[in-house]
Amino acid sequence: MRKTIRNYGLAVLLCCLCVLLTACGRKYTVTFDLNGGTLLSGELVQTVEEGQSAAAPQAELDNYRLSWDRNFSAITGDTVVTAKWIPIRYKVSFDLNGGELISGKTEQVVAAGSAAEAPEAVNGDLQLSWDKDFSKITGDTNTEAVTGVEDGVLTVGMECAYASYNWTQMDDSNGAVPI
Repeated sequence: MRKTIRNYGLAVLLCCLCVLLTACGRKYTVTFDLNGGTLLSGELVQTVEEGQSAAAPQAELDNYRLSWDRNFSAITGDTVVTAKWIPIRYKVSFDLNGGELISGKTEQVVAAGSAAEAPEAVNGDLQLSWDKDFSKITGDTNTEAVTGVEDGVLTVGMECAYASYNWTQMDDSNGAVPI
């Protein structure tokens, strides 16, 4: 009887030891799905021991910031980690330079690579235009209104089939003179 208990105890001990050793050596596959991004460096498929962390690969997608849909530290099973691409946004400011806003917004937040919408503005009877291109925003942008009037002189360009003329309109004058 004593021998049977001893053998039974030894068998239980060996089983527990095998379970512990097997559990400690478990390895899992972690797969990174770039979801349309481009791999820059690292491995998309990794074998990771239980409880250990996977190493995030470096990836990019134009005009987006990378995030992941789940935590990949302390892995406890086969895991798929998917990239979440968050659009990069920039602030665009339109300075009216004393002009009057007719419609639109002077402060906008737009996605990188997108265009801002020019607000409609006037300065007196003059329609305002803008000193910078804002058709493809790549960073925070400040643009200022311009009128074409400098030192009381409005310069307007005119093209003709035979010749090109520039005319100047003086603020206090009723006539235009070629320059």
